[in-house]
Amino acid sequence: MKNKSVWTPSYRLVIFVPEQDMDAFMKAVSAHIPSFMGPYDHVAWWSEEGVEQFRALEGAQPAQGMVGQVERDSCRRVELSLPYDQDMLDRFVQAVILPSHPWEKPVIYIYNAQNLA
Repeated sequence: MKNKSVWTPSYRLVIFVPEQDMDAFMKAVSAHIPSFMGPYDHVAWWSEEGVEQFRALEGAQPAQGMVGQVERDSCRRVELSLPYDQDMLDRFVQAVILPSHPWEKPVIYIYNAQNLA
């Protein structure tokens, strides 16, 4: 009989990144992705090109486009996992994601997940 699988609680982060900024973003971020799923670090996944649409409202300072105008930008969906530690998550978002992302308000989704340990 096989050994029972061991699952580790984690956070799964989904971040949308403009296509033209992917290399710089991944270079800045991947060095901070910890090893907690075996002997691997820098672990991330991203999709091929997609499209992000938005309209900046009054008071916004968009990285591209103009206030009041609908914009579309080629983007990628980046996913990565972090240990289930709220303080680590907060530090990672504040110290790594936000300074590395070109948008005024990056699109970040955070899910509770489990990773095979």
